[in-house]
Amino acid sequence: ASLREVKGMFDRQLIFIGPLPPVVNGQSIATEYLMERLQSDGLTLIVFDTNTAGARFLTRVFNGLMRTFKVIFNVLKRKNDVAYISVNANLGMLLTALIALCAKFRGHLVILHHHTRSHIVPGNWRLALLANAAGDDAVHISICSSMSKSLQASSASVVRVLNFSNVGVVDDSIRNLDLKAPLSREPLTLGIFGNLTNEKGLSRAIDAFVFAKEKGLANKLLLAGPVVGDEENLRAKEALREFGASIELMGPLYGNNKLEFFKKVDVFLFPSLYPNETQGIVNLEALAAGLPVLAFAVCCTPEDLQGAACKTVAVDSDFSEATCDFLASLPSHAREAARERYDSLRDLNSAEYDLLKNLIISGKSRKD
Repeated sequence: ASLREVKGMFDRQLIFIGPLPPVVNGQSIATEYLMERLQSDGLTLIVFDTNTAGARFLTRVFNGLMRTFKVIFNVLKRKNDVAYISVNANLGMLLTALIALCAKFRGHLVILHHHTRSHIVPGNWRLALLANAAGDDAVHISICSSMSKSLQASSASVVRVLNFSNVGVVDDSIRNLDLKAPLSREPLTLGIFGNLTNEKGLSRAIDAFVFAKEKGLANKLLLAGPVVGDEENLRAKEALREFGASIELMGPLYGNNKLEFFKKVDVFLFPSLYPNETQGIVNLEALAAGLPVLAFAVCCTPEDLQGAACKTVAVDSDFSEATCDFLASLPSHAREAARERYDSLRDLNSAEYDLLKNLIISGKSRKD
């Protein structure tokens, strides 16, 4: 639709509520991406940034409360609009529930976007509170179909669901990287990227590399991102001391340095068991770069990582054994297969976005 047509169709205002950078995490990146895409399609948004800046806990709590009160004031002074709300994690869901309740009270169509999974279990009181506050007319967005099904199974008040993957946030420069030569049986370079914590899989990645190196399947491990935690820093230093140049600690990477990481890696590992993990944007970036990916079967990863270049394993699996099996079984065309999987996910996401945009434009609840 043209800009004029969009404005003509969309009679309500879109109150857009969610965390935005410069505090950077998967949720803020995804929220910013959706905001900018809707704006580029001609929709006018009333934007409220709920990110809580501040180094100290009390400062973050104070900032969060002040921003929430500002959002509530603006939600209450309007009527019968559309309120898109990016759902906070953990106890922050209490503030999300309060905003949703106020939006429902004023007749807004409430759209709740879930970015974490720890609350998506039957009997979770935070999900029950949020779903009841928003009402069964609210629309719940999750990252994949299995996550949507889990939402509905976890709360009878979650009736209307939409899927919307984070694949759109992947930078085109990664997709435009030249594919390397077909994989050979030579020892490969493995890589992980992100906050290097044990929950995110730092120790599991090192163990998997050591095991694969002993079997002649890998010769180098690249660790990209900040090492977070005393235990993690000790493990990284010990690994560097023991294996020398075979393990490279690259630190946080951005821009061209991030592209260089993907150029150097042959196979991407994602051994994360982080409780809020849903999809792993770095998995999608790896696929875009043409890298085979191995990950635990958490939330949306089994839906994303399909085909000859991908594999997910049960969360109680031995990741080192799984890594060796994966490396030994990769076909020579794995890089092309990874890129093809990424392109298919982008195509699917385009259709998902159209459904979401049309819902916003229509502004319709079931009562309408």
